[in-house]
Amino acid sequence: MPDVPSISTFDAIDPFQQYFRQALRDGVTAALVLPGNATRVGGTGTIVKPAGATVDEMLIQRHVGIKVSLAPAGGMSRMGHMQKLREFLRAEQKFLADFQTAKKEAAQAGRPVQEEVPLEHKAMDDLFAGRLTAFVYCQLAGDAVRAIELIGEFKLKAVLVLGRDAWRAAGAIAKAKLPVVLPPDVVFFDEDPETGETVRRNLPAIFGQARVAFAFQSDSRSINARSLWQVAAEAVKHGLGRKEALAAITSIPAQYIGLGQKLGQIRPGFRANLLFLTGDPLDPRTWVDRVMIDGAFVYERAKDKFLQELIEGTKQ
Repeated sequence: MPDVPSISTFDAIDPFQQYFRQALRDGVTAALVLPGNATRVGGTGTIVKPAGATVDEMLIQRHVGIKVSLAPAGGMSRMGHMQKLREFLRAEQKFLADFQTAKKEAAQAGRPVQEEVPLEHKAMDDLFAGRLTAFVYCQLAGDAVRAIELIGEFKLKAVLVLGRDAWRAAGAIAKAKLPVVLPPDVVFFDEDPETGETVRRNLPAIFGQARVAFAFQSDSRSINARSLWQVAAEAVKHGLGRKEALAAITSIPAQYIGLGQKLGQIRPGFRANLLFLTGDPLDPRTWVDRVMIDGAFVYERAKDKFLQELIEGTKQ
């Protein structure tokens, strides 16, 4: 089922997944849970706090963002994937236009009118109307170029979620004035295709120079990017300003998910989501000591039995 915009991650979240507990250890207080990259149009996301025994307790906001992936799956070529994606978007656009026409004609003729868009088309209606942001996964630079074309053609509000190679499209992304989520490893070594030499790619510097707004993401499978703090520290180590690095894991991602006036900053009127740290947040020796969400402590390192067992095992 490659195109399923009507599904929601709300129905799939398991509060007892270890990820959420680990997120608290790492100081994450809110997360937009989106479908993965194996579908073209994967459904809508859910914003949750990583604390609570039920999804309703964790819930911050439903129906946030819609996932679009340009990475082909199931053995399909990129050419076929893009063609199918265009066909789906155009078919949805036509259905919604026909629906509005039929609704207007029924009202003029005095016939019963179906006011609401059918549920299976509601997410696409919200996407085309700008009420939902498309989070578009671009594995390669070519994907980013195709994404820019689609976003322009269908006039979508979008954020590009980039793979490692997509930095090569930084100029095109800057011209399109699109924000991005950088891949977890923001500084890495790569082979220059022209010289064959090994060069360091510094993605925050590349996108910063192009004046592209960016947020960071972490990957629990990566040694250098297991937590957002590690990613920010790595970027600062290679020249990014502290203010910009901290914004890329706080206020900027909050803006991307539509909660820039409620999350990501310590200001009057914002949610009281606070981290109490043992030191400089960009120092690898610093621990998240306590986490407060909505004014209540939801994590204390001194009471984290798993962490204590892990530390004791390391000492042995």
